[in-house]
Amino acid sequence: MAGDPDSAFELAQLMARHGWGSRAVDVMRVQADISNGDDWVLHTLAALCLARSRRPEEGLAHLDALADARGGEEEWDLYGIRLPLGAP
Repeated sequence: MAGDPDSAFELAQLMARHGWGSRAVDVMRVQADISNGDDWVLHTLAALCLARSRRPEEGLAHLDALADARGGEEEWDLYGIRLPLGAP
């Protein structure tokens, strides 16, 4: 499953629906690491961090690490992912 983001997405959604939001975040974090910034994977990770597991700091940390890996540069569309995570 590590190489199949679609399957990981389905598994994460199933986990989140059944109250395993923290594990769903973990599944999508692995996919975000593998995909190296695929925006739909990052959107899913951020949504799970925010809505399901109340761990927005983890989503922000992952986006920070991605920006660091890219030499401090961040694509414009990633700011749309970052904004809801930073809101109280």
